[in-house]
Amino acid sequence: MAHQVQLDDRSPGQNSRPTGRPWLRRIAGGGVLLYLALHTTMIVLIYLGPDVASRWSLNYQAPGPRLLHLGLFFCLLAYTLEKARALIIDLHPHGQRYERVSIYLTSLAVCLLFIPSAALIILDTVVPY
Repeated sequence: MAHQVQLDDRSPGQNSRPTGRPWLRRIAGGGVLLYLALHTTMIVLIYLGPDVASRWSLNYQAPGPRLLHLGLFFCLLAYTLEKARALIIDLHPHGQRYERVSIYLTSLAVCLLFIPSAALIILDTVVPY
């Protein structure tokens, strides 16, 4: 009799339907890393002097870096809400029952927080004050 190897880490009783959540978490984690690197670089530029920092900060007003800022903001928001959701599910005694609902609520919260913020960031790029 051949030995079968279980390919995913779920127990046989769990739903083994594949989801897109793991790659989204990886992209969001990479975005968080990029966000931290950019902000650390800006802090170093501020330390080097106000003229160097202001020369580089003017480049943040261009449309390309603004779109990068928008993507980084999405990654931070999605990563933060996903980790908060996972923490709440882990701490709640019957949290696994509400996992699907919590995924939908997290996705809804990301959309409700991201869309107005994205509109403001894009408007600030198009119509400077």
